Amino acid sequence: MIYFVATILLNVVVLSILKSFPKFGINAIQAVSFNYLACVLAGSTLMDSTPFSPATLRAQWLPWAVVQGFLLISLFNLMAYTAKRNGMTATAIAARLSLVIPVCLSVVLYSEHLSVWHIVGIIIAIPAIYLSSVNKKTDKVAGSLLPIIVLFAGSGLLDTLVNYTQFTFLRTHQEMAGYTVISFAIAGLLGMTHLTVLFATGKQQFQVKNLLAGICLGVPNFFSIYFLVLTLNSGMLQSSATIPLLNITVVVASTIWAIFFFKEPTSRLKIMGIALAVVAIMLIWLGGSQHA
Repeated sequence: MIYFVATILLNVVVLSILKSFPKFGINAIQAVSFNYLACVLAGSTLMDSTPFSPATLRAQWLPWAVVQGFLLISLFNLMAYTAKRNGMTATAIAARLSLVIPVCLSVVLYSEHLSVWHIVGIIIAIPAIYLSSVNKKTDKVAGSLLPIIVLFAGSGLLDTLVNYTQFTFLRTHQEMAGYTVISFAIAGLLGMTHLTVLFATGKQQFQVKNLLAGICLGVPNFFSIYFLVLTLNSGMLQSSATIPLLNITVVVASTIWAIFFFKEPTSRLKIMGIALAVVAIMLIWLGGSQHA
């Protein structure tokens, strides 16, 4: 349970830092790229050693870490694009509704059982996530639907990938930390390559504050992924219950935090969404705990 709660809190911290970037004039592309370097340092410190060794090259999970690193940086850039072209509401809906993919694949790949309560909870979660994400000014999907569809599929595949590697390869905390660090290192390598091109062509200039922001983002970002893996490995619930429960709880916690800390405007639809999310959480928890 402590890993689950820590994962939620760290996700809220990460979202809060990202939301604060415009206020302090932080360049998001630079900060997010630097954040992966901080993730690698945090992971190496946790392991008290570097995961970059000949043994890593022989690890069975290495190809999956490479894929995860690519998905991490790609999905962030895609989220930035869809937020600009399609709006924040559409972006949030696509990312959060992606929980359907790992849930369905967990049943197919691992023969996990879905009770009636479980199914009803997941169904209720869909309007709950939508209503929790609604903004008065941007409550419709605008622009091309293709980026939204790709974001939906990619986010679901990322969650599924984390679940699969935990289920198949990761047996110790050392392996979990190593896998997480390598995946962030791949994302960081791609991000720094992108920044190198931007700096070399004069499209952007390096700023120390972006580096500092990246460090502040990277530490909680790393541990949010690390504790997610620990949560999946704890056996608290079936993965088909853990992932939806985690996603919905993050939505609710982030919404409440945004209302009270960032003074974001609320509406009856958003309140209704939070209420539905609480009901969905209870049903998914009940369905998962009955068959854990």
